[in-house]
Order: sequence, then structure tokens, then C-alpha cells
Amino acid sequence: MADAAIQRYLEHLRVERRVSAHTLTAYGEALARLEKLAADAQRPLRALQGAHIQRFAAQLHGGGLGARSIALTLSGWRGFYRWWSLQSDAAGLKNNPVDGVRAPRAPRPLPKALAVDEAVALATQETPVADDVASPEAEALAARDHAIAELLYGCGLRLGELLGLDLAAGAESAGWIDVADATAHVFGTGAKRRSVPVGGPALEALNAWLLHRPLLAGTPDCGAVFVSRLGNRLSPNQLRSRLKAPASPRPCTRTCCATATPRTCCSPAATCAACRSCWATRASPPRRSTRGSTSSTWPRSTTRPIRAPSASSAAAAHDVERYAR
Repeated sequence: MADAAIQRYLEHLRVERRVSAHTLTAYGEALARLEKLAADAQRPLRALQGAHIQRFAAQLHGGGLGARSIALTLSGWRGFYRWWSLQSDAAGLKNNPVDGVRAPRAPRPLPKALAVDEAVALATQETPVADDVASPEAEALAARDHAIAELLYGCGLRLGELLGLDLAAGAESAGWIDVADATAHVFGTGAKRRSVPVGGPALEALNAWLLHRPLLAGTPDCGAVFVSRLGNRLSPNQLRSRLKAPASPRPCTRTCCATATPRTCCSPAATCAACRSCWATRASPPRRSTRGSTSSTWPRSTTRPIRAPSASSAAAAHDVERYAR
């Protein structure tokens, strides 16, 4: 009975709510955990109480599941019981046992955003080539990586949206890019389609990659914009490994000797003579920071400063000492 209700709830999410495939998979895994924990506790799903849900959450946390994953799991359980209470086969289900159960507090790290120089270096990095011989395949991979970085940074696309782009619109296309109109049509979060403009540098890099694309595309029916060495659609893991690859050192193209940050050059040996002189100079040490300080990077003193006594205060102290005698 409970297993049939879970399957009907997942079908409700897929057909009526039209959630994404990733959300449907996550909710299915959460309900599978609930069934296993309830079976271990020898309790049917309709007889669970808030104390059982709290114990299940503690078991998941003790098993190594993160706070955000536990929060997502509780959300799936809560939505299932809310939907089940409105069905005709919900006899004996008095309340939602997940209501009032909170997940462990998740840490809130600061966002890790790229600096302007780092973003430019990522967009303009070159793919290392063995023995300095630019083979056609290496040039194609470099053009592909350059177009990927330009579209990610210039259009604000997500990883799944970028890899789901096709050369033309189709019935099975998750997204496509119109080069003539300089617009990318993507299918993003919440099963919503949106259109984003493609800037000049990104469009130029994309056109350069499309000239090299037939070298890597295995079959003509592969409509993906970005393909791998095997000719298939590029996967997220392959893209992450390519983006994490270190950039090769190249000659300095900017007058970093005129700025205050000469360390943005690749290396002293690959820069001009003026830049190497900046590398020889010693950089100033970074400012110290204190934990919890948001208004200033310098630590605040916890004691009052010692000031030299003024003439009036010295005279008052002399009078007090004389009358004390």
C-alpha cells in the first residue's frame, strides 16, 4: 500500500508538478531511505510519528549524510505526507509527522567568486600542447574550451544548460543556440525555458569552435554544440576536468609593471624585461584580519589608548596628594 502511494506521488510530481529529472531522482532516493528506515524500525509509514522522523534524521546524520542532504530528504518526506493526507487511501493518517522536524544547521561559507583578472585568465587560457606542436586536434580542443569559458562567463549559463545546447532546435532538444540572432535558448531550473543574449567575444569564440567542430564530431547526426574527443556530447565530468587543467605559460601581453599587482604575470621567465623587474621587487605583506570583523580589516584594540597627562590633570593630582597628607 505504501509503496503504491510512493509511486503515485512520484508520478504526481512528474506529470502534474512537472519537476525536473534531478528533483524527481532526489525525491525518489529520499522516499527509498524512508521506506528502509521504517522497515528497520518495524513501523508502517502511516504510523510514523515526529519522534520517529527525528530519530531517522539523526541516523542519517550519524551515517555521514550532510546537513543540506538531510534537509532535502526531509523536504521530500514532508511533501509526500502532505500529498498523501489528501488522498482517499489515507485512512489513519492523522497529521504530518515531518512537520516541526528541522535538519541540522548547515554551514554558510562565503561565496567563492572569481576576480576579474582570474576570469580573464580563464577565458584566454591556452591548452598545453606536447613538444610545442599544435596538432589539429589540440587546436580544436583549445577552441572548444575557449568557447565554453566565454559562454559560461559571458552568458551566465549553468553547466547543464551549456552542455544541453544543440546546433538547431528540435523536439528532443533541451536547448539550442541561434548564431545568426546571437541568442541562446536554454531549458533551465524549474522546467522553464529562457533566452539569453550572446555577446561579441562569446560569439567570436563560438564561431571559431564551429570551424573546428567537424574534426571531433563522430557522426553527422550528433547535434550537440560541444562534443568530446569521441564525438559524443561532452559530459559534466569531462568539462570540469578540462576547466581545472592549468594554463600553459605564455608571454606577457599586458604592462603589469605599471600596476600594483605584478604577480598576475605567468612567470618571470615568460614576461618582458620591465615585468621581470617588478617580479624582483618585494611585495608588501597582506593586511591582517580578525574573525568576525566586517567593517575593517585591521584588528581593533580592546584597551583604551594611554595618553600623556595634560597640565590641568597633573595640577589636580598634585592638589589631591597635598590635601591627602
